[in-house]
Amino acid sequence: MPQEPDDTSPGQQPPQPLHLFTVDGEAPEDEGDDDQDLEQEGDPDALPRPGLPDVIAHLEEGGATPSMLVGLSDLGREQIADLRPVWAALDDEHKERVLLELIDLAEDRYDMYFGRVFRLAASDPSATIRQRALGGLWDDEGSDIPDLLLATLESDPADDVRIQAAQNLASVATRAVLGELDAPFADRLLAALFAVLDEPAEPLALRRRALEAVAAFGSSPALDRHLLAMYEDDDSGLRSSAVFAMGQTLDPRWYGTVLDELASDDAEVRYEAARAAGHYGDPGGLPALADLATDEDDEVRQAAIAAIGEIGGRPAMRMLQRLAEQAGTDADIDAIQDALAEASVDADPLLLDDEDEQDDVPDDRFDDDERW
Repeated sequence: MPQEPDDTSPGQQPPQPLHLFTVDGEAPEDEGDDDQDLEQEGDPDALPRPGLPDVIAHLEEGGATPSMLVGLSDLGREQIADLRPVWAALDDEHKERVLLELIDLAEDRYDMYFGRVFRLAASDPSATIRQRALGGLWDDEGSDIPDLLLATLESDPADDVRIQAAQNLASVATRAVLGELDAPFADRLLAALFAVLDEPAEPLALRRRALEAVAAFGSSPALDRHLLAMYEDDDSGLRSSAVFAMGQTLDPRWYGTVLDELASDDAEVRYEAARAAGHYGDPGGLPALADLATDEDDEVRQAAIAAIGEIGGRPAMRMLQRLAEQAGTDADIDAIQDALAEASVDADPLLLDDEDEQDDVPDDRFDDDERW
């Protein structure tokens, strides 16, 4: 499952009813006005965006308040030049606090873009800061990002930074396979990833991320050899990466193994198996995913819900509607809402209760005879 810098979980809130939304995000006029006014001071949504000089002054005073850091969004080249000496003067702990706040802001605010700040930090002398910066660039599709990540993988002196680069390169590899990147770069990327996989002296954590990235290029004898070796290892992290890679290749030979791993004793493996089953898109996997959607592990449960939505169709929507009736947390409700939206792309909601409509049937590409 995804690794977070901080494993602390927020306290659970009582679940809210499904489909009840506040349209404008504000409390009703007769409720909570005083409290809302008090809370706005720390809410980056509630205040005007500060100018860069104010943000720089805040940083020089040791601050890292979100309502000030929003002023680092959408900086131009000249503004980055002004920020550069200030950033260099900050201590590493302060830089890390700033980057973690920016990552949180970027996840919460789709109108915020801190890519230039993350690029500045990606060349920092501190390996920890470089790693955090690459974490902030994980979904950045800027034209310079593929080369930046590949150069980091090949030459950064810190293993943790290279591991983060390899993790980011999984989405870059997908773009290369889709033809969004030029063929010479795709060839360089494939060669670099296999160079990591083929070197036993490389850290296992790096090799597993390289496997996850290279799997986007599809099955090959070389990939199969590394995938099987990791899958057969006793280390659950390597096994989970192998299962992830199975879902990336979409090779029918792996599908039975993916379904088997939905019942794994290890939560990380179950999580990756759920994601892989969703990628395969076979309605035959829905019953097992429905069972997993009540798993004791929150992330496994929500991965199974997302996979049901990814498979889509009328049976998936009916399944999600039943899950909604027994959802126990707000996070589950949110996951079900997202999955219903995705599943509905392949199903007409008006036909959900039509018993005469034939349910989707399993895809015969995934017959057991084709599995390993």
